[in-house]
Amino acid sequence: MAEAFLSEYLDAANAALADAEAMPGWRQRFSESCSVCKAGYRSASAIYTEGHRIVGGGLVDRSVRVEDSAEGQATFMVSGTVAAAQVLASDGSTVDTFDAEEDIAVVYTVRRQPSGSWLVIGGELLG
Repeated sequence: MAEAFLSEYLDAANAALADAEAMPGWRQRFSESCSVCKAGYRSASAIYTEGHRIVGGGLVDRSVRVEDSAEGQATFMVSGTVAAAQVLASDGSTVDTFDAEEDIAVVYTVRRQPSGSWLVIGGELLG
């Protein structure tokens, strides 16, 4: 159950990088205590606020491994590649580019909430 939720979280993050309208779906899946989550969200929000769009990016070729699991909480090691991306202005001109980053590793912790839903409560970028 926790692993399925984390997969949904990662899919929501990728969707939000492809479409500003998907940002709320990403945001509802993590808490204020997840600094990695907040940093990515804030970066994407700033791009969209400027009226730009993102082409590419997102975590691809990912693998998820359970590191620890207890009643109502689990920790996962997520590894993969962050795809190359461009930030484009509304006229289609390139504002910024980002090279792909291979061998990214992030440890995420998820916790079941009293409502029964899951929430990412922590994330740490390794290396």
